[in-house]
Amino acid sequence: MQIFDKMIYGIAVMAFLPFNVILAQDIVFPDESDSIGMETADLLHRDFSFIRQSDPWLSGNNAAALTRFSTGNISRASVSASYGKGGFVDYYQSPEVVQAGADAESLYRLSERTVVWGKMSYDNFSGKKMGGSVFVDSRRLPFDIVEDSLGNEGKKHRDTYRLSGGVGVNVAGDLALGLKIDYTSANYAKYKDLRHKNSLMDMNVSVGAYYNLLSLVAVGADVFYHRNTESLSFRTYGSDDKTYKSLVSYGALTGRVEQFGNSGYTDSSREMPLFEDGTGADGQIELRLGRNLTWYHCLSYLASDGYYGRKSPYTITYSSHERKKSMYEGMLSLRGATALHQLSYNISAEYLQNSEKNYLERKNDNAASYYEYFDDVLAGEKRWKEFEAAYTGYYDIRGELPTWIFSVSYNNTSRLQNSYIYPYKRRQQLTINGIGASLTRNILFKKGVIDTSVRVSYKKGNGDRYEDITYIEPSDQQTTPAEMTVYQNREYEYLTSPQYTVGISAGYSFMIPSAGMKMNVKAFIDHRKSNGSDEYIAGDDHTVTGLSIGCCF
Repeated sequence: MQIFDKMIYGIAVMAFLPFNVILAQDIVFPDESDSIGMETADLLHRDFSFIRQSDPWLSGNNAAALTRFSTGNISRASVSASYGKGGFVDYYQSPEVVQAGADAESLYRLSERTVVWGKMSYDNFSGKKMGGSVFVDSRRLPFDIVEDSLGNEGKKHRDTYRLSGGVGVNVAGDLALGLKIDYTSANYAKYKDLRHKNSLMDMNVSVGAYYNLLSLVAVGADVFYHRNTESLSFRTYGSDDKTYKSLVSYGALTGRVEQFGNSGYTDSSREMPLFEDGTGADGQIELRLGRNLTWYHCLSYLASDGYYGRKSPYTITYSSHERKKSMYEGMLSLRGATALHQLSYNISAEYLQNSEKNYLERKNDNAASYYEYFDDVLAGEKRWKEFEAAYTGYYDIRGELPTWIFSVSYNNTSRLQNSYIYPYKRRQQLTINGIGASLTRNILFKKGVIDTSVRVSYKKGNGDRYEDITYIEPSDQQTTPAEMTVYQNREYEYLTSPQYTVGISAGYSFMIPSAGMKMNVKAFIDHRKSNGSDEYIAGDDHTVTGLSIGCCF
């Protein structure tokens, strides 16, 4: 309770604390004679995003490195709302979305040895004319459950809550230890038959260490545990005689169709969880190549497994899966008197294998059903490989507020999906390349800051829609695997069509001296346009507009 009291007290008064002496020497005030006091000027010259992004350790998974935070305590909070409309969306997305949310984040030094970081957020999503996947996010799942009809599209609603926090403590000399927790909870529902209701829990807990060696090398390591559970329940409203079917997709929207009832993946009699957990580790090292030049590296690995169904002698486990993911991140940073240059890059590889359970129902002496399992049958394989490189330059930095921010990036993603229903195999491999750039200008006035941004990007993919392979000649009794052709084509067009996005935003930040707080208002618009075929897409563009109101203190 004492720590909590200190945090509240610190957040309430930190806007009035004098700025760090070293940084204060670099601050360029618009007008020394202005009536705004030192506290007001400090806030005008601070940007929360820049503070976190300027040091890759502060946004990493190792909370022990929070002890690197050396500037004045800072917090921010905001509420936002947006509206998106347009038919150029993926098969699981909505052509008309209303979204609103709120979030708060803080970096705070409790004592000379201890630094804490915390963030909490809420997101409210409502989408119309939605069908497709029943999961909250199916992009990296072992399989998907997709409605096998376009006639049942309806409204979907999702509430997402996220709470993250970390603490780093300098325990001895240059050695620090840390703990970080990231917890997400979501509720998701469709309001038209076939209805589904989801409950998602995602948790990541890490414990790490950080050591600064002779001011030449900084090293860190952490181990983490990840757990994810998404429970599904299906039902219909009233006494409708209509038959509802769903596609269980093992990959590339190919698999098998099952009818809604009292068994299978869409069993109406019980809630069905998709469960996964695993452990991993991160290792970090930063080399100081010169007084102002550093080179940061982070290597991480995760191994996890899971299943769909309920593990019990009297219930069915329908599938099991294994996941392995490795990633390398690097950043070269060059700091000048009033500029910061960052060259970042990351490479990741992920492999996911899904197997169907092979079981037989039996009866015990009491006539109760139980299940005997045999060897699993390979149903799907998925691989992702990604490479991203970006340059970000912060120019004419005044305190902790860049006057100019310029960024340019390149991204390459390769996705391979194989679905198996013996003797058939369907293979899909897509490669997507994208480039983007953004420019932000912060215009500093005596009592406020105007910020404007412009963003542009271009993306194009290639690869065949699919390739069918048979291991042996099928018999007359065997049928080809089921597929959802419309969604299959819609996803392919969405991922591979030549497309560009342009966006602009404008905001104004101003001081409330009596409250020791900097308020900000920002509006934005992003427009995405496809230059490809719209034969399978409901439209060739999608536009999102939004407004946010926040504060910094």
